[in-house]
Amino acid sequence: METSSSFFTGELKFPQGSATGNWGSNGGPIRGTVADDVVRINDDRGIVDGEFTVTGDEMTGSIGIGVARPVTLRRIDPSSSR
Repeated sequence: METSSSFFTGELKFPQGSATGNWGSNGGPIRGTVADDVVRINDDRGIVDGEFTVTGDEMTGSIGIGVARPVTLRRIDPSSSR
């Protein structure tokens, strides 16, 4: 993820075999903003839209890829990822 002030860009990736509908199985670029403890994300195609509230090492909110779904994201130690 790259940040500049309150704006960021990155890539949304999906686990292998997940159902992603119109987005495509490989994910794609996203951009977003950070204001206080709220993170908003979207993509250039208008398919992805999400809003999260940050608390410590977690972000909880919803992401829409066609239909909004509740999501919780957790920071992990990079050395423990596969």
